[in-house]
Amino acid sequence: MTVPLARSLPDPPPSRRLRERHVSPLGRALWTAVLLAFLLVVNVWLETMAAQRGERLRVLRGEVDRLQQEQARLRAQVAALRAPERIERLSRGLGLTPPTEAQRAVVVVPPPPEPAPAAVDRRPWWVQLVVQLWEDLALAHEGR
Repeated sequence: MTVPLARSLPDPPPSRRLRERHVSPLGRALWTAVLLAFLLVVNVWLETMAAQRGERLRVLRGEVDRLQQEQARLRAQVAALRAPERIERLSRGLGLTPPTEAQRAVVVVPPPPEPAPAAVDRRPWWVQLVVQLWEDLALAHEGR
């Protein structure tokens, strides 16, 4: 039996050679430093944004408190202006007096008439809806 002679393998393509190339320790340290510096800058930026937002939130809460106090003051003022005693005092100052019995008029409003039993539609609601929609559609078509 004969053993075939070992052949030398062809050189790998250039792209494969580049992938297999090792990065030097100095290059790794440089990339690590750049990555850490980037992360540090991002962290500082995020902390700055959080501080700015916190300050804005503090200012807005103060404004909300101030507006709530102003609202309470205005509501108290409205209640004082609507007080019946104040209105009565102002009306007397203008020369107004309560009406006498001769000046009073009684108005009687009769209740609305109830519909006749025959006028009540006893069909189911969905049938009434379809009929109403059909009538609206027919009216719209006639108006063309």
